[in-house]
Amino acid sequence: MSRFIDSVPAPANPLPKQVIVLSLGRNGTVGLWKALKVLGYKAYHMTDTIGSVAHMNMFREALEPRSFGKGEPWTRHEFDKWLGDYNALTDIPGYLAEELFAAYPEAIFILTTRDEDAWCRSVKNTFQPVGIALKRFPLAQLRHINSWTRAFSDMADALCAHLWGPWAPQDNEGLEHARQLYRRHNADVVKLVPAEKLLVVKLEDGLSWDTICPFLGKPVPDVPYPRGNDPKQYMKTTYNHIYQANATSAMTALMVLAPALGIVIWYLTASGAAKASA
Repeated sequence: MSRFIDSVPAPANPLPKQVIVLSLGRNGTVGLWKALKVLGYKAYHMTDTIGSVAHMNMFREALEPRSFGKGEPWTRHEFDKWLGDYNALTDIPGYLAEELFAAYPEAIFILTTRDEDAWCRSVKNTFQPVGIALKRFPLAQLRHINSWTRAFSDMADALCAHLWGPWAPQDNEGLEHARQLYRRHNADVVKLVPAEKLLVVKLEDGLSWDTICPFLGKPVPDVPYPRGNDPKQYMKTTYNHIYQANATSAMTALMVLAPALGIVIWYLTASGAAKASA
């Protein structure tokens, strides 16, 4: 079976992974990503993923064994091709925790968690509306003519299958599946990673420089801890990406469809006039 990752050249000197954040999204991962960059790490986040069609294709392929039972789980060989330029990973590892722990056992790991109800509310205000929008006009149509939207939608399909199971994002059963997944994921990470290599932080207890720097062996920077990504900012950022990627395609589609629509209107008008005079 042909895979996109097989066409990606292996890096000559992939960076060893120093820190991997195993939290699912909506757990302070944006602020943590920014914080790791302030501390000097070359940190990766979903923001980097959606900035590249190739990276979205790789994330989708890495998810397929989990989401669809398609192919074999990725190993260090594949992950180095995708993430070789980074030594700290955030956001995306939450969906590939076992694979990334097996690939990079030398790293240290962070798990941020929050109250289940709070996490579900955040998911309902972020992941859920994006998943719904991708299945409706116009994005459901634009995925067929725009490479970014196709890659984003395919990646989202794999993520939705992981989060919602067999249900649609808007279904109550899907959100309950996500809740159970969240609970199981957090428990599994604590079992998977040796305690001395894992920092667990509850967002309700505060996520700050004083929380992470001692674990990372870094001095506390003389700057405020970075702000996170509240639901409104998440939606604004995501839809800005979607708009910018599709503006040209939408205009192209309009230029193609407008003449065709004009012909249809002319035909219907002429046909109606002919029938009226008959």
